[in-house]
Amino acid sequence: MKRILVMVVLMIAAPVLVVSQTSDRKADVTKNNNSKVEQELMQLEKNGAAAAVKGDTTFLERHTAANYIGTDPGGGVEDRAQMMAGAKAGNIKFETMNLDEMSVRMAGKEVLVQTVKYVDNQWHDPASL
Repeated sequence: MKRILVMVVLMIAAPVLVVSQTSDRKADVTKNNNSKVEQELMQLEKNGAAAAVKGDTTFLERHTAANYIGTDPGGGVEDRAQMMAGAKAGNIKFETMNLDEMSVRMAGKEVLVQTVKYVDNQWHDPASL
């Protein structure tokens, strides 16, 4: 159950992270440039997975949108500040995060990166402490 919830959280968070990154860089998503942009976004997703396993909160700070809303592994809704506080407190620790079936869809300035993530983690619900 925890794995499913974490995958849902990450699938919700990934598009927010990607959209915040591309809007800052104002990526030109024309047909000639799509492949390069897609590769950059896939690499960003891979870097995010590696950062999550390492517990690198600096990556989250740089790439999480100010208006981020997500779901924690326990089903609670959290904003960016709550997510960052939980990450810094070590409420969730990823032992592994493997990406599979990654795809990028672009429509104008909007981008969606979809991926299936297989994770092993430990999560400590701060509400139960």
